[in-house]
Amino acid sequence: MSDFSHHKQLDTIDCGLSCLRIASKYYGKIKVCNICVGSRKALIKLLCKRIDHLKLFYFAVSCFLLIPLLISCESQKNDVFVIDPLEFSNDKYTLSTIADDVSYIPLDNQVPIGLVYSFIHNNNGIFISTKESGLLHFDNRGNFLKVLARKGNGPDEYHYGLVFAMDDENKNIYLVDRNEIKVYQLNGRFIRSFSTKDFFDGPARDITFFNSSIFLADYGEGGTFKYNWVITDTLGNSLSYKYSNVKDPGFLFRGNAYKIGDKLCYYNWLNDTIFSISPDFSFKPGYLFAQGDFRYPENIELNELIADKKMKTFFGPLSMFETTHFVFLRYAFRDNNASILMINKKNKETYQGYVENYGACIENDFDSGLHFMSDAYQFYYYIDEHDREYILTLIHPFELKAHVDSEAFKNSTPKHPEKKKELEQLANRLNENDNPVLMLVKLKE
Repeated sequence: MSDFSHHKQLDTIDCGLSCLRIASKYYGKIKVCNICVGSRKALIKLLCKRIDHLKLFYFAVSCFLLIPLLISCESQKNDVFVIDPLEFSNDKYTLSTIADDVSYIPLDNQVPIGLVYSFIHNNNGIFISTKESGLLHFDNRGNFLKVLARKGNGPDEYHYGLVFAMDDENKNIYLVDRNEIKVYQLNGRFIRSFSTKDFFDGPARDITFFNSSIFLADYGEGGTFKYNWVITDTLGNSLSYKYSNVKDPGFLFRGNAYKIGDKLCYYNWLNDTIFSISPDFSFKPGYLFAQGDFRYPENIELNELIADKKMKTFFGPLSMFETTHFVFLRYAFRDNNASILMINKKNKETYQGYVENYGACIENDFDSGLHFMSDAYQFYYYIDEHDREYILTLIHPFELKAHVDSEAFKNSTPKHPEKKKELEQLANRLNENDNPVLMLVKLKE
């Protein structure tokens, strides 16, 4: 086996072709490029002309053994929905299309929140990682409970803390620091830490508690891109991983990981596959991004993109999550074409979320409040709780008060006028320097 060359497959559905490249190089010294299914017959004819009879015999045996791989991978690919920006419809949707109710929870001002890194909402309360005040815990009515962890140089303190995850059952919190994960109990007691230096150059870019294990993700945001993800036990021992096929991204790329049902999904800007990861840690394509000259090429330099003004010519999937019935994808594509795409998972129809002269968002025609998901860098959180689904975000009081005081709000006619009145009363009670307000959108069943 040592005589066979090494060739890493480009993606999860490229297993057959990768094996074919290895066999063809060994027997015929022929370079096999990325090809489509329709070109494979032509490829075999080419190989037959180039390889002598004895080698052809062995090569034929190799190809015969590869047929199940080729068929199974292609069958798998054909069963996967392809997200193609050239096929997106122009049909619009609004908040009232998907929302059954909208409610607001002002957060206690006892500790100033400041800049929010990330947040989690579950049965144990509202948890917010902040730049200035550390990791904060509120109850589900917005009352402040405790500072769970603080920034600093002490053994129970942390430096980074952009993202964190929670084990709802055991009530342990796993917080990402520079090159390690720090573990805290719900009462704020520091338990332990474990290193992630063997997996990533810097901090993990994402963390999720998944099937009693820790899912850590990287998206190629500079430096060595060794793993797409690593799954460890709660002590930091590696259980499963997926190597990245891009070693030097050459650009500050992004990605996303999210839970839906009992599965976890992962993608980054450079791969064509949105992977669906099962509780046993096996994975397969969940969706595919269409290929074309609108995709970011590998090893592209940021300065080159900016200088040539090519940034907007590429399809950029900025963030993505799923509900039971829909896929939501914030994306940017070509000049002034940014939107929040909604894909109906049943019939695959697509709808656009944007407001003219405003940008990508879900127009709030429910209570005429702030447009939903309007900030590309704001956090949005999906939960499935008591058989009902919610999408949550944090909004700033000064923005809400300015919006309610605007002529656009005063002259608006939402689907639920009584909710507009409640929102106006809430805005009048708030001070513009108050802590953020949690906005909960209950989805239709």
